[in-house]
Amino acid sequence: MENERNWPGRITNLAAQAGFTQLTDAEHRFLQAVRTLKYAVCGPNFNPDDKANDPRSDEQWPQERSIRADLIRWVCVNPTARGQVDPQGIQLFGAAIAGELDLSYVTVPFPITLNYCRMPDTLNLFDAHIRELDLSHSCISNLYAYRVRIEGSLFLRYGFRASGEVRINGAEIGNNLECDDGDFDNSIRADDLKVSGSVFLRGSRARGQLRLVNAVIGSNLELDGGEFVSTKGAGGSGAGADSFNTALNMQGVTVRGDLFLRKESSPTKKPFISHGDIELVGAQIGGDLDCTGADIDGVLDARRVLVKGALIWMKLAKPTALNLRDASAYALRDDPNSWPPKGSFWPEGFVYVSQVEDTAKARSRLEWLDRMVPFSPRPYRQLAKVLKEAGDLNGATEVLMEMERLQQSQTILGRPVSAVLRTTVGYGYHPLWAFWELLGLAGLGWVAYRRGYRCGAMTPTEKEAYEHFKEKDSPPLYYQRFSPLVYSIENSLPLIKLGQADCWAPDPNAESTPGLGPWKDAVGFTQIAGQCWRLLRSYTASPSFLRGFLWVQIILGWILATLFAAGVTGIIHAD
Repeated sequence: MENERNWPGRITNLAAQAGFTQLTDAEHRFLQAVRTLKYAVCGPNFNPDDKANDPRSDEQWPQERSIRADLIRWVCVNPTARGQVDPQGIQLFGAAIAGELDLSYVTVPFPITLNYCRMPDTLNLFDAHIRELDLSHSCISNLYAYRVRIEGSLFLRYGFRASGEVRINGAEIGNNLECDDGDFDNSIRADDLKVSGSVFLRGSRARGQLRLVNAVIGSNLELDGGEFVSTKGAGGSGAGADSFNTALNMQGVTVRGDLFLRKESSPTKKPFISHGDIELVGAQIGGDLDCTGADIDGVLDARRVLVKGALIWMKLAKPTALNLRDASAYALRDDPNSWPPKGSFWPEGFVYVSQVEDTAKARSRLEWLDRMVPFSPRPYRQLAKVLKEAGDLNGATEVLMEMERLQQSQTILGRPVSAVLRTTVGYGYHPLWAFWELLGLAGLGWVAYRRGYRCGAMTPTEKEAYEHFKEKDSPPLYYQRFSPLVYSIENSLPLIKLGQADCWAPDPNAESTPGLGPWKDAVGFTQIAGQCWRLLRSYTASPSFLRGFLWVQIILGWILATLFAAGVTGIIHAD
């Protein structure tokens, strides 16, 4: 008890011996409080709602609220003073800290809490080791904390403001980095950061680039409702380079939990806003990448990103450019209103296992892939694979056919080939189409040859039989009778020989065209239409028409049969 009563005087004398004389009222309170569990209240009261305690206000704080930064450092460094500090550590409320607080290379065995404090100069924690650091509600200039080791959490939240830079490159934080509702006037640089817990920047604002390159985060990275503005403005180049238009650079980040870029779920419903590109190249995310309700003015570059959960791209404020080259996700959840604009979507190499049901239909997904420029077949194959594994075989085939159509249409010569393959065998995915078309061709020929035979346009090929046919209007008894169906089948299907094609042919000696009749007597639309119909019927039964039809039938028969065989054997396409 005696030591407790004598402590304020002892430490004051010890501070005086170290050169700290003429202490302010705030400094006296600070030295008296370091051995207790109480805050050193340096302002008029301990009320956070009192405007006099707001470090953001323009009100000039009196000198009595000032604490020299060197005095705080002395308490952290001097063995005698440091050994008497309570395990709760330094706790300041409403202090104006004068000068640069340099704790570089210092091991501080207790937490430091600076709430509602003003620090117009730099806080230097280069290579320091601290139990925990809480700067909630405080305003500082620069925070330089390269390779700092914090056993607990680092709190830069609830109105914390940094007018300069925040640099915590290579820092190691044993619990969370909490920056909720923080305000950063400059860049936040946290390359190679290691956080055992989560990183929270919910509702925070940064007017400079947020860098988390190669950072490792043991749980979630949550930026819901945050606003991040590239000082150079948003570009939307689509190339994915680390350009001056980047608002968030998280290349190579490892997040073992979820990465949230969402609208806040709180009553304010503030959306995540990025005025600039978001770089996620090579990131690894153990949970979901959730961008629900985000407002991104730039490109989300997610090349080579690994998302073990779902990629959620829904309810965006506006369509946003999206680069998913060589990325992968277990599931894809999105909605058409959030799909990227045409020409601002790069899904080549994007691999996913499943997709949400309301956008899982092939027709809808084809509209999604139509926004990709330039064309690439890989996203179509990936979509077909997902549809097939989901049991939608027809949808998978539809996607593959569209892929073939687009691929064939890349060249001028490929377009007619594409049209033939599409209408005959469905690019090899529907070989039976060619078979049914062959049957249709044979049926059409049956009608044409039957009419031609009745009109005498189909005659025997043998001389004696031909003369007998012309004289008796029928072939000799020994001659093979004409079957229009068999004749048509034989000429439609290559390699099938039933004897009809050798014995019968369109009359080679008949007039090329039938008589057209007297047109001079045709008056009025009805008579002209009737005359045209009679002309058509006469011509389609003429030997010249039948010869032309026969040539076309043989050529089409060979083409359709060849394509049918190629489709059945898989020559045209391979799964």
